[in-house]
Order: sequence, then structure tokens, then C-alpha cells
Amino acid sequence: MILEPTVVRQLAASIIYRAVLDLIYKDERSPYWHSARSFFASPWFEDLADYLGYDIESVRKAVDQICANREYYRNLLRSLS
Repeated sequence: MILEPTVVRQLAASIIYRAVLDLIYKDERSPYWHSARSFFASPWFEDLADYLGYDIESVRKAVDQICANREYYRNLLRSLS
């Protein structure tokens, strides 16, 4: 089965989205948190971000901000629901 390009783009974006959520919600001692953190330093992330047209360095800066202010982003997401 061959996936349509829009489905592939959605899957790529959801992988990045899930990693961001793990950075926000998982404890820093959790393997999920460390996997998410290392994901953003990996060539795999670079490939996905490039495919989606994301500015890789901007995303990495945003990830650093999220990691430095996890509680703020956790509360922000809660306030949106």
C-alpha cells in the first residue's frame, strides 16, 4: 500500500508533535523524555523537518525554550482545552 503525500505529511508532523508533548508532559527522568530530547538532535528529525518545510534551527530553539519552561507550556496547553 502506498500512502498519499498528505497522509505522509500528517504522519511526519504527528511524530514531531508527539515528541514535543513528551518534552512538556513527561518527567525528565523518563526514557520518553530523553528519547524526545535526542530526537530533536537527530538526522531523522532533520529529514522530517526538511520534508515539512520547517526551519530546523528555529524548531530546535523552540524545543530549548520548551525544555527550559516546561511548566509554562504545560499550563498554556491546559488553558487551551
